[in-house]
Amino acid sequence: MGSQVHRFRDRSVYREEMNNPDTVTTPGETLREMLHARGLHAEAFALATGIPHEVVLDILAGKPPILPAPAERFEHILNVSSNFWLRRQSEHVKTR
Repeated sequence: MGSQVHRFRDRSVYREEMNNPDTVTTPGETLREMLHARGLHAEAFALATGIPHEVVLDILAGKPPILPAPAERFEHILNVSSNFWLRRQSEHVKTR
């Protein structure tokens, strides 16, 4: 898996969202973009994080919030801080 994990660098979408809060996407959409950029499928990501595949699919669909424990697992696999995920969740909730 090591060769498949790439650091997500394009933050332009997130900068635009900071300037226009009406466009904030769900954390699941952000996760989907990152997985796609790395060529990872939900099933492989679920196995790597130890999170059940069904839960990952729900997160990608924007159903459950991203909580600290999954955020830490995301950080370990995606090299994107758990604080990033928790902020994404907070921003999403604020703009509902």
